[in-house]
Amino acid sequence: MRSVIFVLLTLITTSTFAELEFYSERIKTMDVEILQQIISRNVRKLEEGLESKQPIVKQSLEILLAKPDQSVASSGIFDQLRSLAGSEEEFDAILNNITDDALTSLKEDTKDKTKLREQNTYVYILINMLNEIQKKKEEPKVKALIEKIRDADIEFSDALASHRLLNSMSEIENPSKYAQQIIPKKRPWWKFW
Repeated sequence: MRSVIFVLLTLITTSTFAELEFYSERIKTMDVEILQQIISRNVRKLEEGLESKQPIVKQSLEILLAKPDQSVASSGIFDQLRSLAGSEEEFDAILNNITDDALTSLKEDTKDKTKLREQNTYVYILINMLNEIQKKKEEPKVKALIEKIRDADIEFSDALASHRLLNSMSEIENPSKYAQQIIPKKRPWWKFW
């Protein structure tokens, strides 16, 4: 057990933070305590000012939000990362960065298993992010982020839908449709249907 924790913590410290470090399938199989330790270690780094804030907060959020069952992604940790980001503007920039990465990935029509794992993880990240930020949907930057996800009109490839069914045993939930439920798109007055 200790060797597993050591390996995971070593991965975190040597990571370049350029892409997803952990996919949802991998996070799903991890013990909740290990995930909390990874995030706690990142939080300690932030509190001690040992490293640049943005990559650590981004990776911690991706780990937190990629968990298929959100027993780990509590609002408390999310809000703690928000306060450790330095400012609301920096935190909003990180959320936008994660969203842009997710939307770019989800636009690709691929059958590559690694890309499908990434896309599946980004679906969890976007859905869980929407769950966390919807309570502040009246704030202009949060509203703009929700609308960005809504207006992306995400469509899933058959390969991604199949991957999700095989690996998660669940149908895929569309983040754009979920964002539409949070902030409905207004229809023009001339459209009656």
